[in-house]
Amino acid sequence: TIVEEQSANWQRSQALDVMTNWLSGGIEYDAVIANNDEMALGAIQAMNAAGVTMADKVVAGIDATQDGLAAMKAGDLDVTVFQDAKGQGLSWQRIHIEGEANHAGTTPMAMRRDAGCVAARVIAFLETMACESDSSLVATVGQFDLDPGAINVVPGAATLTIDMRSPDEDQLVEAETRLAVFLDSLRAPGTFAVSATQLARTHPVAFDGDLVDLVAESAADLRLRARRMTSGAGHDAQMIAGIAPAAMIFVPSVGGISHNPAEFTEEADLVAGANVLLEVARRRLQT
Repeated sequence: TIVEEQSANWQRSQALDVMTNWLSGGIEYDAVIANNDEMALGAIQAMNAAGVTMADKVVAGIDATQDGLAAMKAGDLDVTVFQDAKGQGLSWQRIHIEGEANHAGTTPMAMRRDAGCVAARVIAFLETMACESDSSLVATVGQFDLDPGAINVVPGAATLTIDMRSPDEDQLVEAETRLAVFLDSLRAPGTFAVSATQLARTHPVAFDGDLVDLVAESAADLRLRARRMTSGAGHDAQMIAGIAPAAMIFVPSVGGISHNPAEFTEEADLVAGANVLLEVARRRLQT
């Protein structure tokens, strides 16, 4: 039985606030399930702050991030599901830049070691590299933190996460190499220290051709429009593809919005997708 459900917008801090409110309200629960590791870790922080005995609770996340795996090792997080995408390789990195914090008003521009500005250059580099590709490479900076984070202080440190994906392994390797060369160009004695940590790395995996054909044929027989495509998101089906034939059936989200509280799929599209799945299963059972 689900006793409470609320969006935390994929953020650790918001999940911490949500869980704190639930605990303050005296809600009784046995498990916490989050749609990503960041929200699961936020819930864990709230539970630890409230003195909850973690051995008595189950907490699950999705993504198998480094922080999530560390929480599992510590015994706080019970489950995290590693996701990856059909036909798409993935490279996650965390970049940390060390400069020098200083006063925003008294420090001349020429004397600054502004880690925030260097981080902005990394973001601009990624945007340019991805846009200049053949559109199959995508790059995202999903987290960006400045330290000390004060309005009147030049940032002394910056941390950002990078998510690069491509269905072409060679293209992904090239992007990683170009990024490494660019980061190296930012390093210089007495200026900035730049470090990169690999958080996750997977290779493109193609689904079973016969099963993909069966999905397309089933959709056509049901008089449904369908197209073959590479998933940009991560899905457990890629893990299955390593040990058994696998394929995926997608239904459209209105406006193409995903990983957002506004994500919505029309009921008719949900029914259509379920009918395709049913037809695929029926045909497989007959073979």
